Amino acid sequence: MAQPNSPPSLHTMQRLAFIQYLHHLGDQQAHLPEPMRTSSVLTYHDAVELFLVLAGDHLNADLDPRIEFKG
Repeated sequence: MAQPNSPPSLHTMQRLAFIQYLHHLGDQQAHLPEPMRTSSVLTYHDAVELFLVLAGDHLNADLDPRIEFKG
């Protein structure tokens, strides 16, 4: 794990790139006609959940591995 003020590792940057991809995918899905656009909510939810876990990992937060994000 990185120190809170250290630059992100390659693995962290790869995870962040995937999160950015999910956010971009959610943006694309949000512009689809109904009812297909509703899938964007799930994609955004996944992106936010992954970002929160990544931020906790990067900051060495003592997160319970059984944390469940309720949607």
